[in-house]
Amino acid sequence: MAVASSEMAEVDDLAGHPNRALEAEVRTLAAHIAAATCRFVLIIGELDRREAWKEWECRSCAHWLAWQCGTSLRTGHDHVRVGRALADLPEIVAAFGAGQLSYSKVRALTRVATPESERDLLTLAREATAAQLERIVGAFQHAQRLADPDLAAAQARGRDLWSTGNDDGTRTLHVRLTSDAYQAVMAAVDAAVEQLPELTDDPDNPGGARRADALTAVAREFLAPGADRAPLTDGVLHIDLETLVDDRPGRSEFEHGPSVSSETARRLLCDAGLTVSLEQAGKTLDVGRRMRTAPPAMRRAIVDRDHATCRFPGCTNRRHLAVHHRKHWAKHRGRTSKRNGFLLCPAHHHALHEGGWHADGEPDEALVFVGPKGQRLPVHPVPPPRADHHDLARTHARAGVWIGSDTIRARWKGDPLDLDHAVTAMFGLLDGPPDHAPPTDGADGGGP
Repeated sequence: MAVASSEMAEVDDLAGHPNRALEAEVRTLAAHIAAATCRFVLIIGELDRREAWKEWECRSCAHWLAWQCGTSLRTGHDHVRVGRALADLPEIVAAFGAGQLSYSKVRALTRVATPESERDLLTLAREATAAQLERIVGAFQHAQRLADPDLAAAQARGRDLWSTGNDDGTRTLHVRLTSDAYQAVMAAVDAAVEQLPELTDDPDNPGGARRADALTAVAREFLAPGADRAPLTDGVLHIDLETLVDDRPGRSEFEHGPSVSSETARRLLCDAGLTVSLEQAGKTLDVGRRMRTAPPAMRRAIVDRDHATCRFPGCTNRRHLAVHHRKHWAKHRGRTSKRNGFLLCPAHHHALHEGGWHADGEPDEALVFVGPKGQRLPVHPVPPPRADHHDLARTHARAGVWIGSDTIRARWKGDPLDLDHAVTAMFGLLDGPPDHAPPTDGADGGGP
């Protein structure tokens, strides 16, 4: 979105400044930014402790930061973790708030620091560069994992799957598995490779392409209902008509399962794969599958209009989306139509039923989401106030924080980094000397 020139902060002509002056100003600004970042992450940690983000139906404080402050989710999670950790590290907070430590150094320190070790680690952080500190902490954590007697459980806790986008529109899938799980996956892929036809295109890596096709075939085999099994549903829901329409006491429960509230039943009936038994006075009126679910063509139109994304402000979820009836068919006689439906993720679908939220407006145009306390969510976050780079210096001076061009500079003199010695010393600070210090990668690595 273009910003009007009148709203842009004024920037002076840098061409006339000598290199030394610009270098000194960059170092000074870096220290001011570090001091401000200290306050920033401390406030984030406090907001996370208060769970303030729940008031806006965000899934976490990191999601609130992504919506309101323009951070990525990974950066937001880092800010939250650092802010929470700093609550127990007053000496690191003091150095960070004085602009003596960069955020990169503090982020590394908070992975391992304790109230007992922070003073010694602070000395290390002042001497080392951020790159060296990252290497030391990373090597220590690696050695610590190898020394863990419960390594198998730790590996199981670390399993993960995520994807990244590529410039050509493809996606790269990253999977982190335990050794036995890896063997199972690769055995299935190798078995599927044997059943694939010969490649007809000209891939850059034929062997890799066949394994990718085999993995896709394995996934599709799992998704396709076989001849020996019926399509899966979420269960059978029995509900009295008066309970569904007028919230009167009555039956609302899964077959051979728990009871649910009438509002939960309405959420499930918005777009769920349920078999529903509609009853009145103990008699079954109708039994139907996927009652009032948007048919495929209508759902495609809604997905296209909503860009396959949850419509709740600030939410970017694109998975497991349901078509929510703005006016529910059971209670408000709302129609199952494109004009009455819009996409919601599971968390925000729950918020608009059981959470007391509702949406005003037309799905084909703009929707305003209103919370149970009357709070109205803006579709776009409020822009930050205008400021110039001198504001930070004035703010810190008023707080008694005096920052110069050498405040944040590391004391490293250019000597090579002895990584084995650094990791062994860190074991002594944090865990006591190990019986046998595990080897580190690149033990005699140099400076950054």
